[in-house]
Amino acid sequence: MSSDLDTPISLEVFHRHFIETHKKANTAVVDELERRAARTSEPIGTLLAEYLECQNLSAAFREDKWFVREVPVIACYIAHPDLHCLCKLTKGDRFVDFVNDKREQIHSGVFPYSLKIRAPLTEMPKPIVWEPDTDLGKYYVFDGQLRLIRYCYHSGRSIEVFIYRGKIAL
Repeated sequence: MSSDLDTPISLEVFHRHFIETHKKANTAVVDELERRAARTSEPIGTLLAEYLECQNLSAAFREDKWFVREVPVIACYIAHPDLHCLCKLTKGDRFVDFVNDKREQIHSGVFPYSLKIRAPLTEMPKPIVWEPDTDLGKYYVFDGQLRLIRYCYHSGRSIEVFIYRGKIAL
């Protein structure tokens, strides 16, 4: 896939989203950093970056190589081998195949998070993905796996994601 459809986003916007959504810090951390920025005249972007620096994250989360893009769900692949430590996933498998294999378990309620997966879709935070240079058209989901499973279960065709356009080891 071409990156012609990528919309660049600032590192500050990505950091704010990541802290609030993926680090599960809600808005409390961001609110405190905004108050500190107002008191000290330090740029909020710098404070967000410093906060994430202390979180032991991959360098990718500190690089200004983030974009928003709509990607086909069929091209989303599993990057982590578990779902909240409750269910084993196979790294490198497609989410749509995983959901098709587990659909009956989800439907019957025996699969972890079945109620949440079956609930009507509402607006969800964007998953975080990476597209390796060597596998153009494959999007590896690093954060937001449950959202992707929900979206696949409800037969979504494409989903808006934050995509990293740098190099990392899978």
